[in-house]
Amino acid sequence: MQLPLSPSAVLSFRLILVLLLFTVTCLVIAFSSFLLAQTTDLIVQNDGARAFLEKIRTVPLETWKIPTLSLSFLGLLGVSTFYRGRFRQNNLIQLGFSFMELALSVAIIAVLDFSYRGVIFIAIVNAMRFFESKRLRVGIAAVCVVVYMLMDYDLVSLRFPVFSINDYLDFYRDSTRAIYYGAKNLLSSFNEILFIIYMVLEIQNWIEENAEIKQLNQRLVKTTEDLQLANVRLEEYAERSEESARIRERDRLAREIHDIVAHSLTGIEIGLKACLDAFRVDPERVRAQLGKILALARSGVEDMRRSVSGMKREADPGGFRDTLAQLVERIQEITGTKIEISLDGEPRGLSPLAEEALYRTAQEGLTNSVRHGEARHVEVELRYNELTVELVVRDDGKGAPDLSEGLGLRSMRERAEALGGQLFWANRSRGFLIQVSLPIPSKGEPLL
Repeated sequence: MQLPLSPSAVLSFRLILVLLLFTVTCLVIAFSSFLLAQTTDLIVQNDGARAFLEKIRTVPLETWKIPTLSLSFLGLLGVSTFYRGRFRQNNLIQLGFSFMELALSVAIIAVLDFSYRGVIFIAIVNAMRFFESKRLRVGIAAVCVVVYMLMDYDLVSLRFPVFSINDYLDFYRDSTRAIYYGAKNLLSSFNEILFIIYMVLEIQNWIEENAEIKQLNQRLVKTTEDLQLANVRLEEYAERSEESARIRERDRLAREIHDIVAHSLTGIEIGLKACLDAFRVDPERVRAQLGKILALARSGVEDMRRSVSGMKREADPGGFRDTLAQLVERIQEITGTKIEISLDGEPRGLSPLAEEALYRTAQEGLTNSVRHGEARHVEVELRYNELTVELVVRDDGKGAPDLSEGLGLRSMRERAEALGGQLFWANRSRGFLIQVSLPIPSKGEPLL
């Protein structure tokens, strides 16, 4: 049985059912108690007490006690129902309330001579409403059902001297007796129907809760599987990232070592050749040349240390131009090659990575011009355009007819492309040209 109601509507409907169940139970108890009291008075007025006492197995309660006790016990049951809702989290107190309500229900049934036992439905409903634990709900409900079965008049009368309400109704005419029977049965049946509807809603709620719990468990399992898969992917990604980092660092070190060592060794090689040529002719010149070679070697060592430790030059337009000029002057002194440097445009601040790329390109270009191109004249031009900065190295050497991209050219290209720039090289009619172009960040844009 599936009722098309929202959760809030179901909760309100269940509360209405509880109120109706309590109201109908009150009507049944009031009807039964007043029927017993009225019939007793009627028997006394008609002088039928002797015949009545001879017919029954035990003496009934006094007339006023039947409605007074039964309705008083019912009032206590209502008070218990009202106050136990404040102790939902305390199972021990709830157990005390349940057994007290069950005792009150049994007392009401006993006062009414076991003619009505539907009052136990209230104890069952309260157990369903107020216990947080499903096990306690089912356990108390089971105890109440057992007590309900034991409170049957036919079963109790086999053991104890009780009398039936039929003994009272026999003093009425058939038509009046039928009305009383019909009214009592109608109220009792209505009370049972309300109880059944409430239990159907309760069972439906349990089924829905179990279905939700099952769905949540399925989602939890699915989420756990997704997390495990994500963890595996994350581990794989971490491994790939670590491997990529190692490769990038290896390539960076390879570029740095090539640029620094090749440049320094080239200068040292050319300087030592000049020393050998001048050794016997001019010893003082050899001494001066060896000092320059020593300075070049020290400079190479410092460059290597800075590269390994990751130190970069600070962004200073004038500082970079001076650094580039020092490089040109040092190579020119060591090799004797004529090198001219020119600046075009207004210098602007570059990022340390951009300065490093330009510096290494100039260093590699000058080294190639002197060592491989055997150039006698080299031009280095630094141009600041509106959006880019360009470095051009051109020489009058023999060029490279069978040029292929080696480690030096590849290092320069990778540096430029990593910063969003481009590298161009080409043989000229006489000599070789290398040109690198890097973007200049606009104002307010962070340097790379």
